[in-house]
Amino acid sequence: MGCGCAAAQTPKPDVLTEDEADQLRDQQDPGARIELYLNFAQVRLDLFENFRSQSHDPKYDNGGYLDQVLAQYIAIDIELKDWIQDQYDRQGDLRKACEHSSIGAPSRSKSFAISSKLRTDSQVLTEII
Repeated sequence: MGCGCAAAQTPKPDVLTEDEADQLRDQQDPGARIELYLNFAQVRLDLFENFRSQSHDPKYDNGGYLDQVLAQYIAIDIELKDWIQDQYDRQGDLRKACEHSSIGAPSRSKSFAISSKLRTDSQVLTEII
């Protein structure tokens, strides 16, 4: 039975596409939900890198676009961390999600594994900029 909490935990509509928000709202399995967040964040990193590798028309706000994509990545990162903290506060068991997810092994805490991945992604962005 849903409590409507998923909508409250979903990033702002301007951060996710309508399809991404629907996928997240529909997904109740913690491992799959984490994977969705990570995939959405990766899409933003790919957009950022692909845009940087193209030639740009000076009449467009290229920096503004990159700022927007980076802000979306950061918002998704924060939302994921907030969701994990919420699950922890509710004594949600994320160990099974960790076993079936691509981000860590069962012996590692879920928060640590995700934070490590996101920290690595952030370091890559810092090197790019």
